[in-house]
Parts: sequence; structure tokens; C-alpha cells
Amino acid sequence: MEKVINLLNDIETKADKILSRVSDDKARLTEEANQKMKSFDSKVQIETNEKLTALRAKANQEVELELSKIKKEQEDYLRQLDANFETDCEKYADQIFNRILSLT
Repeated sequence: MEKVINLLNDIETKADKILSRVSDDKARLTEEANQKMKSFDSKVQIETNEKLTALRAKANQEVELELSKIKKEQEDYLRQLDANFETDCEKYADQIFNRILSLT
């Protein structure tokens, strides 16, 4: 009977050791998984920030290009108006003068 009790005691001791190792392994694996998740999150955050920076730079460049185009168009239009005025200022003055005379 004592032999059976000793055998059961040995089995229980071995089972406790196995459970202890499993618990330690579980804690270690959980910590490794947490570290990998943190590393992955950090990597994704860095990549996202880099992509956002590139997209912002591209958008700013496109806006600047569009603004430059609009500015050039407006400058061309103003030059055209100035040239038109220089060419036809006498005609405009005569038209204004004639309108004033026709009102009186």
C-alpha cells in the first residue's frame, strides 16, 4: 500500500512540476506575444506616419502647383486688361463722355 501511495505522490509531484512549467511557458509566451504586438503596432504607426507625411507633401505640392497656375492665369488676364485699356482708353473715354451727355 505504501508503494502505491509513494507512486501516487510521485505522480502528483511530477504533475505539479508539469503544471508549473506549463504556467511558466504560458507566461513567457504571453509576454512574447505582447512584445510582438507592441513591436508590430509601433512599426505600423511609423509606416502610417511616413505614408501620411508623403501624402501631405504630395497634396501640398499639388495645391501649390494649382495656386501657381491660377496666379499665372490671373496675371495674364490683368495684363490683357491693361493692354486692352491702353489700346482702347480713348474709345472708352468717348463712350463715357457720350453717355454723360445723353443723360443731360
